[in-house]
Amino acid sequence: MPPAKKQSKAKPELYIANQSFSTMLDGEPIGVHKGDLVAPGHPILKGRMNFFEPAEPKDYVKFGLESATAAPGEKRD
Repeated sequence: MPPAKKQSKAKPELYIANQSFSTMLDGEPIGVHKGDLVAPGHPILKGRMNFFEPAEPKDYVKFGLESATAAPGEKRD
C-alpha cells in the first residue's frame, strides 16, 4: 500500500466559493457566486467558512488566455 499523502498545514493563498449565496456584510447586501475567489482574512469568510474551501492553483484562472475580441489594431484569425 502506498504511503498516505501528507496534507500541508500551510494557510491557503485563496479560498473559492463552493456555492452561490447572498449575505449582508457591513450593512450591505453581497452576492457571492460559486467559483469566486477570496483572500484569507477577508470579512466575508467570518462565520461563512462552510461556503468556501481552499482554492487550488488551477482554480485561480477564471478565463482562458485567449481574448474574446481583437485588441485595437489586431486581426482575429
